[in-house]
Amino acid sequence: MVSRPTVAVCLAIVAVLAAGVTPLPVGAATYELSSPDAVDTPDRTVTVSGTDFEVSETARVSKGDPIRLDTTGPSGTSYSVELRDSDRVYRDDAEATGNDRVTFSTSSLAPGTYFAVVFAEGSVQTLYPIVVKKYDVSSVNVPSTADAGASFDVSAQVTQETSGPALDAVEVAITDGSEDIVVQQELSADGSDEYAGTVSVPDEGDYNVYVFARGEDELDGERVFLGLSDPTSLEVEAADDTSDDGGNSGNGGDGGSDGSSSSDDSDSDSETTETPTATPTDTPTATPTDTPTDTPTEMPTDTPTETTGTSDGDTESGSAGGADSTDASTDEPTTEQSTETSAPLGAVPLLLALLLVGGIALRLRR
Repeated sequence: MVSRPTVAVCLAIVAVLAAGVTPLPVGAATYELSSPDAVDTPDRTVTVSGTDFEVSETARVSKGDPIRLDTTGPSGTSYSVELRDSDRVYRDDAEATGNDRVTFSTSSLAPGTYFAVVFAEGSVQTLYPIVVKKYDVSSVNVPSTADAGASFDVSAQVTQETSGPALDAVEVAITDGSEDIVVQQELSADGSDEYAGTVSVPDEGDYNVYVFARGEDELDGERVFLGLSDPTSLEVEAADDTSDDGGNSGNGGDGGSDGSSSSDDSDSDSETTETPTATPTDTPTATPTDTPTDTPTEMPTDTPTETTGTSDGDTESGSAGGADSTDASTDEPTTEQSTETSAPLGAVPLLLALLLVGGIALRLRR
């Protein structure tokens, strides 16, 4: 049997433990906004009341059409949805409960950029951008594929729907898979409603292309939208180097062709260079062989014939004539013939001297 003091101690311990237990915290209420008129836009940050909100879509409506917003909130909890302009000035509000839909009239709104915020529990809970159009941006013309780093054309039709703030620029923005803008530049007017330009994307991948009509006013450092297009898909492929390689190969081929031509020229020059080398080589070989054969054979034949009934001078002259005929018949013996005939020609002065001496001797005898 448990004593009363023991029971009392147990009760005291339970009381202490119970006092230290706190209820589990309930998750913070979630508020969201969306729209059936939403269009995908590049991710950007909008700041309201010192809080940054990331937005990736925008409600797009024509002036005169209502702004429709679907809200998400705690079941049975009422909260306010406020409409503010680009200067964050309050323009309208609507009450919502739990998951609901609210609408705002655009009849008194000038074209431009607005945003709706959920104000609950004493602070702004979420934000949603809205564009009341002055311009309809359509017929965006972009190639389905492009090469990385290669230029391509972008054009769009920008048609005014209503009066309002002046158009400051029409620009193209290209976002990557994470919806970050990688290319942003202005387009030029090309006709009454046509705007066009040339852009390029440096890296391969899947992209979205947007065309915006912008006004002069700014929202967080960006010019407000007066119109915006639906996104257009663009696939950027790795640059095709085949043509370049082919060109290089072709150039290499040309180089090879030139090299071949140079080789031919070199061979031709080589042949020209070798010809004089071969001639001296062959000539000495042929000359010793032919000279002994031709000289003894031809000279005895010609000499007796021409010396009959002629003087020594005529003989020498005939030898010279024989040398000339030999020159006419062949080039190789010419050198040897002229060499051997030079000996008899050298004896002519000696004969003349002998004749002179003989004449003088005869005179002295007389």
